[in-house]
Amino acid sequence: MPGRYKEGTVHWEESRQRWRAFVSVDGRRYSKRFLSRDEALAWTQKMRLAAHDGSFVAPSAISLGEWLIKWLGTYKKPTVKPLTYERYLFTANKALPLAGISLQKLTPTMLQELYNALTPDCAKKLHVLLHGAIQKAWELGMVRKNVVTFVKPPRVIRQEKGIFTSEELKKMMELAESDPRLKPYALFLLVAINTGMRRGELLGLRWCDVDLEERTLFIRQQVQTLSGGTLIIDTPKTAAGKRKISIPTKVYQKLKEAKAALPTIDGEEHDLVFLNRAGTPIRPEAIEKMWKYLMSKSGLPYRNFHCLRHTHATLLLANSIPIIEVSRRLGHSSVTQTLDMYGHAIPCYDKTIAEKIDDIYN
Repeated sequence: MPGRYKEGTVHWEESRQRWRAFVSVDGRRYSKRFLSRDEALAWTQKMRLAAHDGSFVAPSAISLGEWLIKWLGTYKKPTVKPLTYERYLFTANKALPLAGISLQKLTPTMLQELYNALTPDCAKKLHVLLHGAIQKAWELGMVRKNVVTFVKPPRVIRQEKGIFTSEELKKMMELAESDPRLKPYALFLLVAINTGMRRGELLGLRWCDVDLEERTLFIRQQVQTLSGGTLIIDTPKTAAGKRKISIPTKVYQKLKEAKAALPTIDGEEHDLVFLNRAGTPIRPEAIEKMWKYLMSKSGLPYRNFHCLRHTHATLLLANSIPIIEVSRRLGHSSVTQTLDMYGHAIPCYDKTIAEKIDDIYN
């Protein structure tokens, strides 16, 4: 079209061979180029309507990747543990195929295709992360809606937790007490088996957290390794993680012996219970190495160290310990979490219930 055609907020740019539309909202001017005049007019009408009903969102070129970095650094990092933040970064990296897509052009179909290319567990974690990020963008007026709410991640089918039998646990302890390479870890294994504590919680246990008189342990801190290899001692992730655990007689006796064998303990007793030969905190990697050696030496089918915790919970529930007590002992944030993970281990009381009903109504 020769010359320069104007119609209100739409005009033809000869140099670019495009229609350019303009709209003013709250004193600020926005523009966009289109191939056709009808598209340009439709855009201005849409923008004016959005401004009128309060749903106007200023055009922005920020990409999904840029927003994730900003959201994680600004809104998540100050509120979570260092290791949790690293896990968020790892999960966010799974969105790399869509990182260059404009946040405002992100669609449910794009997300669904990304989820389909990931494992169900990974897709679920990414879904939760993206929902939080896009929700914050919506709250800040950066997008018109949270498109993540229109997407369903694949269903995660929980695998049966690997557990050890009582005989296998006994075999492991016998080996730990007799093998020179495992003997320094015998007490560590004994406490792990009898408390269900996480590896980091065991490594962070201090003598001031051991109450031999009451025969209880207090979980107040944990040892963890960041991706760069830095060892940190931090508080538990949740309030429920700070808890008190009772210990059986054998664990009490062994801890009492270990404490009595210490050369000196300062007045406040802040020393860690489990230290390496150099007298420094044991690194989680050292426990992993010990565990692989133990599994190989024992000839048992390999199950990871965390399965000691699963075994502890399962055996307690199988022996009729109330689930609320097991949940507290494990440091779960809710009984629902415990039930979801270990509900299968709870004995069936249906016959007993029928008998109780007879007693109640007759």
